Amino acid sequence: MLNFTQLTPDSSIGDLPAYKVHLDIETLGRELSDLFEQQPILPGIVIIEGNRMVGLISRRKFLERMSQPYSLELYLKRPVRALLEVMKHEPTRLPGDCKIEQAAQIALTRPAETVYEPIVVVGRDKKLRVVDVPVLLLAQNHIMSQINRMIQQQKDELDRCLHQVQQEQARAQEYAHLLEIKQAESQERNRLLESQQSELINQAQQISDLNQRFIKIGQLLSLEGKKAFQATFEGVEAICQNTDHIISTGKSLARELETVQEASRLIEKVSKQARYLAVQAAVIANQTGGQFEGFSRVTNDISQLVSQTFEAARQTNETVTQFRFLISELTKFAQQGAGTAQSLIEKTAQAEIALLELEQLVSHQQVQKVSEFEVILSNSAVQTLVQKIQSAGAAIKELEEMAKLRDVQQLIQKVDQPLKYGRRPIS
Repeated sequence: MLNFTQLTPDSSIGDLPAYKVHLDIETLGRELSDLFEQQPILPGIVIIEGNRMVGLISRRKFLERMSQPYSLELYLKRPVRALLEVMKHEPTRLPGDCKIEQAAQIALTRPAETVYEPIVVVGRDKKLRVVDVPVLLLAQNHIMSQINRMIQQQKDELDRCLHQVQQEQARAQEYAHLLEIKQAESQERNRLLESQQSELINQAQQISDLNQRFIKIGQLLSLEGKKAFQATFEGVEAICQNTDHIISTGKSLARELETVQEASRLIEKVSKQARYLAVQAAVIANQTGGQFEGFSRVTNDISQLVSQTFEAARQTNETVTQFRFLISELTKFAQQGAGTAQSLIEKTAQAEIALLELEQLVSHQQVQKVSEFEVILSNSAVQTLVQKIQSAGAAIKELEEMAKLRDVQQLIQKVDQPLKYGRRPIS
């Protein structure tokens, strides 16, 4: 049983089962026949002369020749040379490294009468061996089967690869489609970005224009702030003028108070005179009733004194009325001055805060926000003015209380104190 499992497409004819049987050319034909009978599968025998091959006698050719009449008697008793001369056949010789596929093609391309003749294989060691053609064809068939299996496997692999390629192509087409969609989206985003960039440029230009306008507005507000401060100074000047008016009113009050004092002294003097005249009248009344002329004169003096008393009382009432009116005017002026000063303080503080914020925005510097209370405290002149106004308001309230109580002497002292305070220059 031949085993071709070790054969591959690269196997050579030297890898096949071969027979190494040689006979000398002078050997009798009987011995050749015996070898074929002893080895039924022997395809042929190499005939040598010395160390040189001179021919090949195959089993098929030998049996064909021996089947002819008288061949057995003619060739079995004679040397092999006689049989070899009759056959006149040149054997096919191939090197041992010849590929099986190539050897089969060479064997099958021989003439029809020799196509199945054994092949002589010359090994690397120069030794001669005989390979049967059917064995060669079976080996070729086995190799072709291997090749076919390999081709089928490769075909299956190719089909699998083709299927994978088709899948990859489908994926590639899908990716190409997605890529086209992404490119379209990217182009749309780029268009939107360009549009947004254009809008940003326009907005930046608008911001720049607004910044310029803001700077101009800041300059204008700064100018208006200066005007507001100027108005503040003018208001303070008006407060000073009102204070001067209050001072002059106080002086008038002082003069009126002097008049009241004069009237009070006159009333006191008249009272003393009336008391004196009353004493005199009492003395005269106790004297003799013959002296009526002196009594009449005393009576007239008393009448004049009474008239003077009434006149002094009238002047005193008028002075008190005028004094109350002046106190009311003084209170009104002081309240107006306090309200004006308070309003100016608030406006000044607001203006300073606004200007401070405006300077922060224009100069792009982050400065901590200053509260309105801290701004007011930072202005010592305004704070001093507030204290003075508060003191004046307290003094006015005391004047009103004392006017209601009609305590003239205490009223004079209280009026003189704020008048002295009002004569001080406003810092």
